[in-house]
Amino acid sequence: MRATTSRYPYDPSLAALVTKLRRLPRFLPLWAQPTVGDLQSARKIVVHPQVGEIALESSVLTIQPADLRLVVFLPRPDTDARSKLDLAATIGLQQWV
Repeated sequence: MRATTSRYPYDPSLAALVTKLRRLPRFLPLWAQPTVGDLQSARKIVVHPQVGEIALESSVLTIQPADLRLVVFLPRPDTDARSKLDLAATIGLQQWV
């Protein structure tokens, strides 16, 4: 929300929303924090040497001003990615035995 208000500083409906939310005790300490998060997502193909191509969705949450990034990869729905990830995990375990 902080990122949106900085992008649209003269939006009257956004200003009204912030004014309304400031009446809530839970909102005030959160709004006082300077941290802003930005979420980006993308589709990626990872090539595993034994399993082949794995279709993944990645989500990246960036926290400012600390410049922290959390990257999460999940199997893309409606693909065989879940079973390929399971197979890759099994292959990895077998190599350690």
